[in-house]
Amino acid sequence: MPRRCRFLRPPSPRSVANRQNARAAAAIVAALALGPQASWAEDQPSAIGRLSTQKGDSLGGFCTGVLVAPDLVMTAGHCLPSPFKSGMQTYRFDPGYGHGPTATGYVGQVFINMPYRPEGPLKLENDIAFLKLDQPVPEEVATPLQILGDKVPKTTVFWGYDGRRPERGPVPRTCRLQAEFPMGVPTIVGLSCKAVGGNSGAPLLVRVGTQWQVAAVLVARTEGKMGSLAVIPPPDLPEILLPSDK
Repeated sequence: MPRRCRFLRPPSPRSVANRQNARAAAAIVAALALGPQASWAEDQPSAIGRLSTQKGDSLGGFCTGVLVAPDLVMTAGHCLPSPFKSGMQTYRFDPGYGHGPTATGYVGQVFINMPYRPEGPLKLENDIAFLKLDQPVPEEVATPLQILGDKVPKTTVFWGYDGRRPERGPVPRTCRLQAEFPMGVPTIVGLSCKAVGGNSGAPLLVRVGTQWQVAAVLVARTEGKMGSLAVIPPPDLPEILLPSDK
């Protein structure tokens, strides 16, 4: 991990954005305590789904992914190994898996995998990848989420699939920002929420008006005060995904 980090104070009520995110998170958590899964499942954005390796008709290990375009899924880089190392692997994305009737999954192969460097001082900063689906997900099935493209707020929410309960839908969890790496213009953030296997690739969401947007991607769990780490998508992501013809 980077040596320089900044531990932050609890969220300040002076920030309107933070208050919105905190209220949204509190409402979801309260719903969990008040009723069955059906009472809150519809709060999960349809763009969040389970991302599995596929070999023939069987599925292997899985992560969490989020639809950021009709045919593009964002997840953790280690969930989609480089095809140069592992060969062309097929993956299946099931948006909304675990909530309601199981729809037909959408398959694809690695589209963009950032230069993930497991040995560098900021070894997780590029642990982000994108799956190009063979066909777009219809709008009535799932609506893509926008990427925030800014610093991670002090309060976020994430839905992540649990490897210990592979057939269940994800449970929403509230995260508090605890550290930024490096200081100034962070690319990695430390969070209070504890991560488990299967959570990798889960989007950290913030409420912007009435819509959820993706602030970061959960990539690792940690020991001690911080429960997990997340990567902030690069600010030039639109240019990376949609390069100019010039």
